[in-house]
Parts: sequence; structure tokens; C-alpha cells
Amino acid sequence: MVMALGALLGMASLLRGDPGRAMGVDPLSWRPSGETEARFLGIVRQSEDHSCGYAAVATVLASLGHPVSERELMDGTGPGARLRPASVADLIRVFERHGVRAHAVRSSWEQLRSYFARFTRPAVALVDHGRRHFTVLLAADADAVYLADPSLGHRVLSPTRFRAGWTGVLVLVDPGGRLGSSGSGSETAVVEALRQMRKRHRLLMRWPVGDGWAGGGR
Repeated sequence: MVMALGALLGMASLLRGDPGRAMGVDPLSWRPSGETEARFLGIVRQSEDHSCGYAAVATVLASLGHPVSERELMDGTGPGARLRPASVADLIRVFERHGVRAHAVRSSWEQLRSYFARFTRPAVALVDHGRRHFTVLLAADADAVYLADPSLGHRVLSPTRFRAGWTGVLVLVDPGGRLGSSGSGSETAVVEALRQMRKRHRLLMRWPVGDGWAGGGR
């Protein structure tokens, strides 16, 4: 069941287990420069055309200190997982099978910004640019949206660009302190990628460019 994000923001259960921010230009469409390894730092890449949901869940779990492969998640879901795209309900079941409570919500842009102002957990977002796709939201504010995308890698989008394709559906997680660091370095990697993206974005914002990046119009 998809709930309203406003209601979930008031739930005490979401105030527990905040493990630290783990969350990835318009006409710039900025991505980290360099090799593919840098662009996908801390991200579990999707291996199938339709496996973005499982890769997104694996990316979030890795950021919470519980590394698991996309293949393991699909195998644990059943044989049909390799034949069809995951649904929102599938993602919730996968999270809960790995000890993480998850909630599907329908959110406004203002509620999304409020969520990331209060919490530092990644979230899974459902977007639609002609076909539906799951991506991982690392952070969102008035100036930019930071994504860790299982297909494209780390990205920074303007709010206008992100909102144009976002369906309003999120999968929020509440680990409840049950997952700890595994020593894999995944959380550190994705946090570092976010830090570099924000640094790069602040530099880009010093020079006005088109598409609403020079104050307002996002």
C-alpha cells in the first residue's frame, strides 16, 4: 500500500536507525569524470535491462553496511524475478527479507525535500521517462537532486529535470539499527561520491547557465 509521505514523517519509527547520508546537470547532466569505476562508486550496477529495482535495493543495502549482489536478491525472490521488472511491492519484500523495514509512499516535491532535511538515509524513487525505472535518491534540496543510478551511475539533476520524470513514488527504509557496518567500505564510497558531487555542483553554480541554474526557475 502506498502511503502519504506526510503521515510517515510523523511516525516515531522513522526517527530511529539513521545510519548517515548514503545518497547520487541539466543541460550539463553532470556525472563524475574519469573511469567507470569512479562513476559507479558505491553503486550496484544493474546487469539486466529490467533489473534496476533489485540493483537499487542492493545499493541501499550496501550503504547500510549489508552488501549483497543483485543476483542474490533476484534468486531469493524466485525464478520469475529474472523474467520481469520488479514492482514496488517486490522491493519492499526484498528489503524486509534482509532485515530492513520499508514503506512505499506517494510524495510531493516539498515533502521529499523535508524528508532529506530530516533524514540521511537513501531512498528508492520510481521515475518514468517513457519507461519506468528505479533509481536511488541520495539527497535533494532547493538546488539539486543527487542520484546513485544503477544504470547511469552518479548524477546531479536540477529539481526541474528530476520532477519531470518522477512519478511521486518513493520506497523509504528504516533499518532500525539492525544492520551494522560490514567493513566493506560501500557506505564510505557512496558518501564520498556524494561529497564530491556537492563540491562540484557548488563550483558550477558560480557561473550562470541555462535551464534555471542561475537562481530560481528550477
